[in-house]
Amino acid sequence: GYRRLLKFAITHKALIVGVALAFMIGSASVLSVMGMEFMMEMDQGYVSVSITTPRGSVLEETSGTVDTVLARLDGIEEIEDISVTVGGGGLLSAGGSSNSASISIKLIPKLQRKPIVEVEEDIRTAIGAVVGAECTVSAGSSMGAGMMSGGTVDMNIYSEDQEILRQTSEDIVSLMSTLPALRNASSSMEESYPQSRVVIDRNKASSYGLQASSVANTVSMAVSGRTVTQYKVAGDEIDVVMRYDVDRLQYLSDLENLTLMTPAGTSVPLSEVASIISDQGLSSITKSNRKQYVTVSAEIAGSTLSEVTADIDRLLADYTFLGDSSYEYTGSFISMTDSFESLLLALILGFVLVYMVIASQFESLAYPGTILFSIPIAWTAGLCGLFFMGASVNVASFIGLILLMGIVVNNGIVLVDYINIRRRAGLSAFDAILEAGPIRLRPILMTTITTVVGLLPMVFSSGEGSEMQAPMGAVIAVGLTLSTLVTLVLIPVLYLILHNIRKAINNRRKSPVADL
Repeated sequence: GYRRLLKFAITHKALIVGVALAFMIGSASVLSVMGMEFMMEMDQGYVSVSITTPRGSVLEETSGTVDTVLARLDGIEEIEDISVTVGGGGLLSAGGSSNSASISIKLIPKLQRKPIVEVEEDIRTAIGAVVGAECTVSAGSSMGAGMMSGGTVDMNIYSEDQEILRQTSEDIVSLMSTLPALRNASSSMEESYPQSRVVIDRNKASSYGLQASSVANTVSMAVSGRTVTQYKVAGDEIDVVMRYDVDRLQYLSDLENLTLMTPAGTSVPLSEVASIISDQGLSSITKSNRKQYVTVSAEIAGSTLSEVTADIDRLLADYTFLGDSSYEYTGSFISMTDSFESLLLALILGFVLVYMVIASQFESLAYPGTILFSIPIAWTAGLCGLFFMGASVNVASFIGLILLMGIVVNNGIVLVDYINIRRRAGLSAFDAILEAGPIRLRPILMTTITTVVGLLPMVFSSGEGSEMQAPMGAVIAVGLTLSTLVTLVLIPVLYLILHNIRKAINNRRKSPVADL
């Protein structure tokens, strides 16, 4: 049956080449509807709940909120274990924060429950709205004592004006919240603390003979204290700190009545020469390349990083940025871009090296081209495999494309080498193909089937973290399977076409007309 198929193929070369090109172009078109991301979000059986109560909340209040959330999780059967941290330190608070808490939820084994996305939504619905607190639920993985969330999109908003940063970040968070593929959009500007500033009226202060520095020193000593001397006891030096009476300085109104001594020996209250302004202050100021910025982040749900960034760009195209504000993507987007550029270079270099090796072995620059034609077919077939399994183009699948390049050429080498052997035995190219094909059919199918079967556990694995390896296995398995069909049918056709072209060129060189 294969001999009849092969004979039909080499006698209808244009049809076979046309079908192969149509398949390759059609398969490559799926790339336009496939998303790209750095890494696929893995189901490792953990869900994280972050709880934030108002600034200034004491541990007892935050702990009470945690108890409320835990009570609402009782009815979820997929939960196996729960770990709670109340008042844990964050990135912006080295000493811990009494208004924050985190709940790490370990789920039952993957095969005994629903997908983690559905469990995550059940937990979010069960918790609902908690009065006086903000709760965010996200899938994650166990990372020692902490949690690492799944896919996110991050961007930095730049501006030298803090108010513009605040307004712009709030607007972008609102825009991102309208996208169904994003959730838990937030801004680092939200990490602010209530503060009060003492603004000195220099004209009034000078009328009393006071300098701004003396007023500032008095306020600093009253609030924080100042080391005025040291007391030595048994060789140890103990700082002596002088500050205002704590009982008389509990509220801002007390600070307004702080007594300032003038050079003339009279006393005036602080409210006479300064005003106290209460507002929100940043816990820290972050800069990159001397530019102040705020980070806006959101979790990706049911989509890919490339699709989400395209949606955000479409929304921001109609947004008018205030003042000198601008934005750029960071985090996973930068990692994905850098990784894809490096892998693309590796892909090109691998293709060149494979060609060089085959050309040196065949001692020909032309015939290796027929074998390498199976590589783009295998690549497009591998992308189709990703598309039908619902995966995305990521680092793992990209590595699969590189590995596939070195595997698919083996069958072509086996077939073309034996065709050359039969030609050296005196057969024509046509007869050599018809004889070599059926003889090499068995070893080609055996190597392909054993490789593909060995990859099936990787493709269909359902354990925790299997999402990372499945795309790589799918690319190699599907690409190798379809490229084998190409090897058995298309490569003999291309070989014969190339042979006929070279024969026509040689005949033309030997003809008298060509000599003239």
